[in-house]
Amino acid sequence: MKQNLKGSKNRRLYLVRHGHVDYFDPSRAPLDPRSVSLSETGEALREIRAGRLGELPASSYMKEACGAYVHAVAPDAAFLRGESWETFRSRLG
Repeated sequence: MKQNLKGSKNRRLYLVRHGHVDYFDPSRAPLDPRSVSLSETGEALREIRAGRLGELPASSYMKEACGAYVHAVAPDAAFLRGESWETFRSRLG
């Protein structure tokens, strides 16, 4: 890890979202999983808007990133302090 000017170590947080894809063509023949694209559902899910991740306190990264979907049904819940789940669901139709 790199040392910053104050002597503490910098850390990087990589967020990876699993995409909803179609592994079969319309005739149900399997596709090469290395080349599948997002399904219609996957395209919609890709559009959820996270908040400004740089503004999250470092002490909450693990809790908020790992629990991003846990409280999705709560009335005021938002995805990583960004778009509310209710707004997102209404865009999905």
